[in-house]
Amino acid sequence: MVPIDDLASLFQGVARATQAESLVLRPPTVLLLGILLAAVLHFGVVKLRAFKHGFVKRLVVGGFLLAWGGFLVATCVRHMRRASTDPNHDLATTSLLRTGIYSFSRNPLYVGGGFLQLGLVLLTNSLWLLLNMLAQFAYLAHYVIPREEAHLASLYTAEYETYCREVPRWGSMDLSAGGMKLEL
Repeated sequence: MVPIDDLASLFQGVARATQAESLVLRPPTVLLLGILLAAVLHFGVVKLRAFKHGFVKRLVVGGFLLAWGGFLVATCVRHMRRASTDPNHDLATTSLLRTGIYSFSRNPLYVGGGFLQLGLVLLTNSLWLLLNMLAQFAYLAHYVIPREEAHLASLYTAEYETYCREVPRWGSMDLSAGGMKLEL
């Protein structure tokens, strides 16, 4: 386990190193461009199927995941607006959100976007969309989120450290029947 003092200095060091850097491609832009590219490849170049069978199952599960992802994204945006902050990376962060959906995941907006994309993958049966989804996850996990976390740590040092200890990055599920808790 990493001592809190080390985490604080790590966050502050990354914040200083990345203050001058800004995100060239915002997550919504990457999402839409990736989906557009995958659609062009799937429908215009070569259809690579992600699955061979199970159309009805894919339709039901894909539709559910699409709806669930849309619900999560809408809930996040509504929660941000109620707190007078905005999901737009160009606008200043006005508060650290720790309640509601943000008490289960530090990145529920990205989790919702992931469910949306997984639903689209199942509905379209497109290997291109699946590959796009994996590439976008890597982009978020290794480029976007570390910069966002460094920025939040520089604004809300002690409060953000506590939040990071209490709430997992991607989310958690309490599997009470089995006595297990899954945190991602």
